[in-house]
Amino acid sequence: MVVGTYGTGLSTFHRHSNAFTTYSHDPSNPQSLNTNGISALCEDRRGAVWVGTWTGGLNKFDRVANDGQGAFSRPKLPLSGTFIRAILEDRTGKLWIGSLGGVDVIDPVRMKIHQSFKHDPQNQNSLASNDVFTLFEDNKGRIWIGTLGGGLDMFIPESGIFTHFQNHSDDTTSIGNNIIRSICEDKRGNIWVGTRGGGLNRYNERTGAFTRFFHDEKNPRSISNNAMFALYVARDSALWIGTQGGGLCRFDAATETFTTFREEDGLPNNVVYGITEDNAGNLWLSTNKGLAKMLLRDSSLVISHSSLVARQANTHSLPMTNAPMTNDQVTNDQRVFRTYDVRDGLQSNEFNGGAYHAGRSGRLYFGGVQGFNEFFPDSIRDNIYVPPVVITAFKKFNRNVMFDKDISELGTIELSYKDDYFSFEFAALNYLQPEENEYQYMLVGFDKDWVNAGTKREAAYTSIDGGTYTFRVRASNNDGIWNETGISIRIVIDPPFWETIWFRVTAIAFIATFIAVLYHLRTKAMREINRRLELQVTERTTEIRDRNNQLQGANEEIQRQLELLDEQTRMIELSNTELQEKNLEVEIERQKSDELLLNVLPATIANRLKAGEQTIADCFEEVTVLFADIVGFTQLSAQQEPVEVVSLLNRVF
Repeated sequence: MVVGTYGTGLSTFHRHSNAFTTYSHDPSNPQSLNTNGISALCEDRRGAVWVGTWTGGLNKFDRVANDGQGAFSRPKLPLSGTFIRAILEDRTGKLWIGSLGGVDVIDPVRMKIHQSFKHDPQNQNSLASNDVFTLFEDNKGRIWIGTLGGGLDMFIPESGIFTHFQNHSDDTTSIGNNIIRSICEDKRGNIWVGTRGGGLNRYNERTGAFTRFFHDEKNPRSISNNAMFALYVARDSALWIGTQGGGLCRFDAATETFTTFREEDGLPNNVVYGITEDNAGNLWLSTNKGLAKMLLRDSSLVISHSSLVARQANTHSLPMTNAPMTNDQVTNDQRVFRTYDVRDGLQSNEFNGGAYHAGRSGRLYFGGVQGFNEFFPDSIRDNIYVPPVVITAFKKFNRNVMFDKDISELGTIELSYKDDYFSFEFAALNYLQPEENEYQYMLVGFDKDWVNAGTKREAAYTSIDGGTYTFRVRASNNDGIWNETGISIRIVIDPPFWETIWFRVTAIAFIATFIAVLYHLRTKAMREINRRLELQVTERTTEIRDRNNQLQGANEEIQRQLELLDEQTRMIELSNTELQEKNLEVEIERQKSDELLLNVLPATIANRLKAGEQTIADCFEEVTVLFADIVGFTQLSAQQEPVEVVSLLNRVF
C-alpha cells in the first residue's frame, strides 16, 4: 500500500516488516520525489505510479528502475500547470491530468500530450474553469471535471462536447454550488457530486435535475457537514462521504438518510480526506490524525475495548472479547476503527484531499504533507501479544509507599481512614510502541463500571469509606489486544471509631434509650396538655350552653313580640275594612244627594253647588213648580225673599 504526504514524500508498507516506508524528497537523491506536498496519486495499468504535487508538477515512480529499488522521474511534458490536483486513467489507458491551469490528456506510452483543455470565455464549448480539482470517468466513458469556482463539466471524448452544470440561485434543481471536490457514480447510474459548502448533490440524467442534501442541525440523520472531500461507492453499493469536520457519513438509499461516524465513535479525526476499499471490503480513510481502517468484514482481527471502537446502528458497542470477530459478528451495522499514525511509519499524521488511490495491484495509496505511503492492506498484521499487567507503585498523598516486598507480591494493602487520598501506578508489559498501550481500572465496591484511562497509567481515589475493596486493572497492547484478566489487589481501609460496629451498637443503644426517655417525657407532657385542654373544653362548653340559653330566651321574647305585631296588624286590617265600608256608605249617600239635587234644582244651579260655588239669586218662572215637591217649600218661599231662599239652599246643598 502506498500513502502520499505533504512535505516528506512517499512511504511503502512492507509486507514482512509490518512497517510503512515513506517516499519523500531527498535533496541528495535525484531519483527521489522532487517535492513532498502530495495532491494526487494514480497507479496505471502498467504498474507505474503517477504523483501530483503542490509545487513540483508531475512525478512518475517506476517500481523496477534502479535495480528494483524504484526511482522517481519528472516527465518532460509542457503541462498546463505545476499544481497537479487530479490524475485519472481512462478506459483507453490515457492519463487525464487536472491542474490549476486546466486539463491535459497524456499518452503515457509515447509520453506525449494528446489533448489540452482550457477555459475560453469566447467559446461555450470549452472548460468552465482552469482551476480543476477532481476528475472522474463514468460507466459510459464520459469524463466529469470538478472545478473550484466554475462548477461541474461533463465531457464526451467521442464528440468533444462539454456540458456545463453550474449553480443558479433561483433554481433549486441546479447544483448546490460551483466548488466541486469529489465525484462518483452509484450502481444505478446516478452521479454524486461533493461540494465545498453546497452539500451533497445527486444528478439524475433522465430529468437533468440535481437533488441536494444539506446538513440540518435539527435532524441527526442529515448529512453531517455541507463541505466534503471524498465520495466512495463500496462494493456493497453503500455510498460513503468524507466530510470537512463532520466525520464519515454513510448514505441509506432506502430512507435517504445518513449515519455519521465521528471521533467519539473511534474515528481518529473528523476531517476525512480520502476513502477507498481493500479486497476484504474494509474501508481505509485518510484524516488529519492518521490513517484509519474501518473494519467491516475482516475476520482475522482480534477486537477489544477502547482502541478498536465498535458502533452499531443503535449506538451500542460490540461485545468486548479477545476472540476473533467473525463475518457474522461484523454486520453492516457494526464498524470497528483501527488507527495508524507516524509511530507506525506513516509520512505524517496529516494527509491531503484528493491524494488517495486504490491500485490494480491491490496496493492502496495515500498522500499527505510529507510525501506518500503505499501498502498491501492484507499484509498488515496487528500485534496479537496479550501483555501482562503489573502494578508498579502505590502512593499516599502523592508519595510512594515502600513495602517489605514487591507490590506485585502483596495480596492486601491496609489503610487508615486518614489515608483519604491514594493512587496506583501500573503498566502493560508490551514494548512495541508502549505509548499506545491502553488501560482500564476499577475499584470493586466503589466504581460501578470500568474506568477508561486511555494511555494514562495511574488511578487515584479520595475520601473512600472504610471497608474492603478490590482494585483491578487491565490493559491492551498497541494494537488493542486486551489482557482481560489483568491484575488485582485487595484494599482494606480501617474505618474511624465512629464507623466501627461496637460504636454503632453503643450509639444505637444510647439513641434508643434517649428516644424512650424522650418518648416517656413527651407522653407525660401530652397527658397534662390533654387534661388542660379537656378542662378548657368543659368550661367553654358550659359558657356556650349558657349563651345558648340566653339566646333561646331572647328568641322566645322576639317570637312573642312578633305574635303581638301580627295581632295588631290583623286589627288594623279589620279597621281598614270597616272604614272602607263607611266610605262606601258615604259615597252612596252622596250619590243620592246628587240625584236629589238634580231633581230639585235646575242643572246649572245644581252643578254650581256641587262644584262648591256660591249660587246667586236667580229668578225662574217655574221655580215654584220645581220645588213644589219639597214639603213646605211653597210656604217657605212665600214668607222669604228669593235671595234668602237661594242662600238657604246654598247652605243646605
